[in-house]
Amino acid sequence: MTQSTTLQIQGLNELELAEIKQELRNQGISLDEISEVQRPTIGSTKVGEPATAILLIGIGKTVAPVIAAALAAWLLKGRRGKKKKQFNFALNKGTIQLEYATSDEFVEQESKATVQEKVLGFMTKSLEA
Repeated sequence: MTQSTTLQIQGLNELELAEIKQELRNQGISLDEISEVQRPTIGSTKVGEPATAILLIGIGKTVAPVIAAALAAWLLKGRRGKKKKQFNFALNKGTIQLEYATSDEFVEQESKATVQEKVLGFMTKSLEA
C-alpha cells in the first residue's frame, strides 16, 4: 500500500473479509487496490480460528467517507448465532498507532448514519494528525 495512514481491522474470518469487500464494491471501491490482508499463523498448541485475518486498508481524505459508509453497513449487519463478536480497529500513520477502538464503540446506537459518522470521525482523527 502506498498511503501512509492505515485502518487495521483485526479478528476477521474469511466470510467477514468477503463481506467487507462486497460492501466496498457496493460503494464503488475495489478493496484489492487499497488494502492487504495478513493471516497470522496460529501455533498448534493454541486454540483459535485458523482463518483469522487482519485487514489493512490504506485511507486518504477522498476515500474515507466511502470506507466509513461501507464499514457502517457491515458493522450493522446481523451476525449468525447468539454470541456477539467484537472486531478491533486501529489507525496507524507510518509506524505510529494513533487511535484504537472496538466494534462495540461504533454500534451503541442502531442508526446507520450514526455509526457511519462515528467511523468517519475515528478515521478523520488520524488524517488530520
